[in-house]
Amino acid sequence: YALDTNSYLPCKHGGIISPVTSGQEYTLSKSYNKYPKFLNDNGTVDELIVKKLLLRNVSVMKENEIDALIKLGIYLCVCEDVNIIKKIICCAYVSTTADKQIPNVPICQHTLLDNFIYVSGYANSYARFCGLSNKVFIIKPITWSKLTEICNKLKRFIKDNAMFGIEDMVSNATDERIQRNFLNVKLLDEVILAGNLYNYQFNEELLFNIELNKDEAKHFMGYTLKYDDGELVDLGVNPYVGVATEWGIEVKLQEVYIFVTSGNGVFKSSKDFASEALDSVGAKNSDGAALVAWGTAIAALILTIPSIAAAPLATPLSIACTVGGLASGILDSARINNELLNNKMIYLESLYKNLNVLKLGKELALYTVITLRKSKLLKIDQKLWSDYESLHSNTSRAKARKSGYLTKDTNMRADKLLLERLGMNYSYTINPFDSHNTEKAIKNFNNNMKHIRVWNEQEKKYKTISESEGLEEFKEIKSLQEMFEYMKKVSDKGALYIDELDIIGHDRTAQFTKFIYDYGNGEEKVITDYGKIDFGDLFE
Repeated sequence: YALDTNSYLPCKHGGIISPVTSGQEYTLSKSYNKYPKFLNDNGTVDELIVKKLLLRNVSVMKENEIDALIKLGIYLCVCEDVNIIKKIICCAYVSTTADKQIPNVPICQHTLLDNFIYVSGYANSYARFCGLSNKVFIIKPITWSKLTEICNKLKRFIKDNAMFGIEDMVSNATDERIQRNFLNVKLLDEVILAGNLYNYQFNEELLFNIELNKDEAKHFMGYTLKYDDGELVDLGVNPYVGVATEWGIEVKLQEVYIFVTSGNGVFKSSKDFASEALDSVGAKNSDGAALVAWGTAIAALILTIPSIAAAPLATPLSIACTVGGLASGILDSARINNELLNNKMIYLESLYKNLNVLKLGKELALYTVITLRKSKLLKIDQKLWSDYESLHSNTSRAKARKSGYLTKDTNMRADKLLLERLGMNYSYTINPFDSHNTEKAIKNFNNNMKHIRVWNEQEKKYKTISESEGLEEFKEIKSLQEMFEYMKKVSDKGALYIDELDIIGHDRTAQFTKFIYDYGNGEEKVITDYGKIDFGDLFE
């Protein structure tokens, strides 16, 4: 068979081997001279060009190559073909074989390329761009010209840290399309959290098994992600020095289920949604802890990898990927950078007792992604890796892999260790994303908490909601994170604030009373002479 410039072979030392031509293959190759255009006119994806883009050092790439990475991120966000998504993800790995100090069967290390994190960052920012503007900018068929147009607009959004030009966009967003965007972004995030893979699978195309689960009647949508990954173990210890002399990999199947809902969902509560989601994958109810994380791992990683941090727009991209960062349409860079560096997250002590916190999803018009991991995330044994890597301490990581050694995953996230500490058979992560109505809902809540007064018949006076419900003095809430943290506070009677505010009536009960709105300038308005206020009313 004849080779053309589309042909390539995976190199056992890493990277790919592709032919170089003096020009005689020009007419045979459809891809020749069109790099970095990875999307063909017939809608198919050129995996060779994707691989080349992901292999290149992003800090020295030309502008058209950078733009191609941005377009790849947008494409991954909007793509609805699971097989294409899987193929592109597999292109993000370089495989090497390790046999040094590894007895019996050689191990395959699949190293995640840094550029994939950069690409995923743009997928993340595009999803947020759609969610915050309540519009979708690309509908099928996806073409290179459409990707080019949106790429330019997305770069302006990231660079200027502001919403702009929304009125000239076509196609009102459907809730399902935006949900699908966030679902795809969270899938990419889980791949990044998996990082390097260590297993016995030598075919990169078979690294991941990804399936879409969809129930049109219930507006239910989710991914099933399965892959083999391993942790370093010692197979033999020198009794005289107490260190390992032979190493191996203990491979375990990783199962991750990703589900998405929104404030417009048909479920009565987030608890109902979670129950439906967990039942669909045969998971058991758990009274363990759940982790609420803001945004994705993508955002925090962009600035921690030197080659990515040196890339164009890396800093504003990391800010654009964070959640709850809009203040009157402009990103609060100082505050968000601080939250980004601290990798802010909270725990809910019991998933099913405290999933009522997630009813904020409806009131704040959030897009919420719930991730269930049925297998524990693998934990790095730092001492074991240190002993093994001492065998090639004077060699670069790339050269060590080419020489047949394993190398530790340097992108390992602290999130993995935190999830390990949850001590559950299942680990739950909840990722809320703000939408175009979130900021307004937070402002309404602030105004109502500051200005609504509740009549207390016994004391013959009006009280603030906080005074009436036994809460601490209210302070303005400035972000989605602060809202979640406020709602999970505990009152003097041991109840969550969100439960105390579920129904607001006379003297901390559900009994009817009089409510007024005090403008603070001597003016007031009667809300009701005899009634109550429900939780949702506080956001209107």
